Amino acid sequence: MLCPGIQELIQDATRSRFTIVLAEAMDRFSHDQEDITGLFKRMTFSGAQIPRETPHICISGSRAP
Repeated sequence: MLCPGIQELIQDATRSRFTIVLAEAMDRFSHDQEDITGLFKRMTFSGAQIPRETPHICISGSRAP
């Protein structure tokens, strides 16, 4: 079962509040592969994307190694 924050993320996606979701790693969504697959399916249906590879971004302004 997805945590309340992820459930809210899905609801916001269906309301078109965003078009892309970035995460440090896929396990930030869930440790259960079935949950992650379902999340991808719901996000895709809602028009939001979850890129499987994202660049390392440092909020201090410098790029992480």
